[in-house]
Amino acid sequence: MNANFDFRAALPHWINRAAQALRAEATSRLQQQGLMLTAEEWSLMMILWQDGPQTMTALARLTSRDRTTVTRLIDRLTRKELVDRHARADDRRVVQIAATEKGQELRDPVTRIIGGVIRDTCGDLDPAEYETTLLVLQRMTARLEGDVPQT
Repeated sequence: MNANFDFRAALPHWINRAAQALRAEATSRLQQQGLMLTAEEWSLMMILWQDGPQTMTALARLTSRDRTTVTRLIDRLTRKELVDRHARADDRRVVQIAATEKGQELRDPVTRIIGGVIRDTCGDLDPAEYETTLLVLQRMTARLEGDVPQT
């Protein structure tokens, strides 16, 4: 690596910083409202609320986490009675994770809080800046995940 490399001028540095700050702010706001969820936990809950029951493998893929980490997070959410595990009806060997009734009750308050964090984070971006940023981040992610050819 070039000795003159300035990591502060690199886009990945700012992506990482923004992600860390976003997770910390989201967790803080959730806890201020008495919702004892970490950013990692609510990210799994958001998938379950939006997409319905998922396997551990699907949750790992959708969150870019390894299965061990997802299992640990699901164990915590299970202890909090926010999710449960059940065998899929068409194949009892496949275990799916679903939000419980208690977990479903958190959907609106959590979504409202996270929506506030997003509005506060992105609110001063004009629509063109927002759209460009979103497209650039999606392209970078697809490239890193091997979804598009490298040029």
